[in-house]
Amino acid sequence: MESSALHTGLNTVLISGPTNHVGKTTVMRVLSAYWHRYRTAQTISSFEIPGMSALTLDEEPDLGHVWQALCQQQQDHDLVLVEGEGGLGTPVTYDTTIANLAWDWRLPTILVVPAQWDAIAPTIAAIALARQSHLDLVGIVLNSPAPEPASQADEIGSLLCNLTQVKLLGTVPFLTELNNEEHLCQVASDLLIENILGKLTMQKAYT
Repeated sequence: MESSALHTGLNTVLISGPTNHVGKTTVMRVLSAYWHRYRTAQTISSFEIPGMSALTLDEEPDLGHVWQALCQQQQDHDLVLVEGEGGLGTPVTYDTTIANLAWDWRLPTILVVPAQWDAIAPTIAAIALARQSHLDLVGIVLNSPAPEPASQADEIGSLLCNLTQVKLLGTVPFLTELNNEEHLCQVASDLLIENILGKLTMQKAYT
């Protein structure tokens, strides 16, 4: 699908991961809380790219409709956080993945990765797919899905940086409450927030 240079990627960030259940929604809540607190004059919206699991057997995926809806969000809001079902390799049609759409629509991409040892191999595979798809990969955000020691996230983050040469943007600690905006803003302050939300300062995380 052809993309429009007028809208694509100008005010939009894709929040993805190596697979499902990695904490994408948690990271989006953290970023949204920061935006609401510190950029009060600007609006933010979330947008979901449906996967094939949302379709019935007799339905045909309509990416044109999804694209038009995203363009409308981009026109109506200063920042759009896009979440795709599953991970970068999740199919949205019979011949298109989330990674394909990220390239076609020129979406800078944040990869959310669980701070767990068994997430390393899927993450390396996802980054290989991102490179193959020529994505603008801004970096990795580690998410702690359980109250693990901070040292574990540090070790995993260092290992992923060494293995992939992708920038680590920070770690979201284990959160039990996603409605406390004050706490979410504190969490956001520990991330390299301008690399994530600064539309004009985003750079590729790898060469």
